[in-house]
Amino acid sequence: MGLPRILFVLGLLTAFTASKATLAQTRPDSVRLTPGVATPGNTRALLDSIRPTFLPTIIPRKATIRSAILPGLGQAYIKQYWAIPVLYAGFGTLGFFVYYNQTRYKTLLNAYKELLPKKYETIDGAYTGKILDANATVDFTLNGSAYTGITEDRLINSKNFYRRNRDLSYIGVFALWGLNVIEANVSAHLKTFDETDDISWRVTPGAQNQYAQTPFGATLTFNFSSKQPRQ
Repeated sequence: MGLPRILFVLGLLTAFTASKATLAQTRPDSVRLTPGVATPGNTRALLDSIRPTFLPTIIPRKATIRSAILPGLGQAYIKQYWAIPVLYAGFGTLGFFVYYNQTRYKTLLNAYKELLPKKYETIDGAYTGKILDANATVDFTLNGSAYTGITEDRLINSKNFYRRNRDLSYIGVFALWGLNVIEANVSAHLKTFDETDDISWRVTPGAQNQYAQTPFGATLTFNFSSKQPRQ
C-alpha cells in the first residue's frame, strides 16, 4: 500500500471518528433520557430506552403444555381455532378404526378358542398337542354375517390381521397427539415473531490482518429487535 493511499485511509478514519464524536455529544441533547436507565456514556442503554418494548401475550411453553394435557387446548390458547375440528376429526377417524378392528379381533379370538378343543386333545384344561380332528372347523357370526366351516389357519390369519390393524390405529392416535403438541409449539413461536420495522444499523471502522498486508475497511452491523415473552 503506497503512502498516498495510507494517508487517504487515515483521513477517512479521522473524519469518521470526528463525526461520531460530534454525534455522541449532540445525542443527549436531542433525546430525552429516562432517569436511571440511560446515560450519555451508555449508548446501548440509550437505544434500549427509546426502543419500543414488545411483550407478547403468547408463551410457546404454555401452548405446548396445554396441548400435551388436552389436544386442541394449545391451539385455543393461541387462538388457532380452525385446527381444533381438524384434530378431533383425525382422532375420531382413528378411534373408529380402533373400534372396528377390535370388535372383529375379539369375535375371531372367541371363535379360535372354541375351535381348539375340537381339534386338540386336552387334559385338565391343558392342550397335549395331540390332534383329535385335523379338519375341525367352527361357525360364528361377525357383524350380522354368518361364517361356517372356518378352519384354524383362516382364523389365525384373520385374527392377526385385525389385531395388527388395531395396534396401528393405536399408534396413529399417539402420533396424532404428538403432532398436535408439536404444531401448537411451532405455531406459538411463529406468532411471537416481531413483524415491526424496528431495525437499527451502524458503521464502524475495522482492520483485518492478512499475511503482510493490513487492509482497512468499514463494518456494517444490523440490529433487529427481539421479543421478550411476558412471564
